[in-house]
Amino acid sequence: MYCAVINYYNPNTEKKSNYKLSVIVEDNKLIQINFKNGGWLDDSHFTPKELGRGGSVKIIDDRDYEYLVNVFKKGECE
Repeated sequence: MYCAVINYYNPNTEKKSNYKLSVIVEDNKLIQINFKNGGWLDDSHFTPKELGRGGSVKIIDDRDYEYLVNVFKKGECE
């Protein structure tokens, strides 16, 4: 488990939000984003991608929502 800052963008409504959420990374690929309400996005919602230099990756989910994920520490978010 890692903690990440996530910049969310919905192109349909042009809504932007920022979150600090726990994520799961395996083999240097983002495979899951965990929301504070108990929900999550995983490989059934997006194609896992390798983290870039500095721990960043951009994903687009099955609803075309964009997430720029910046992993910054090991462990859950406080």
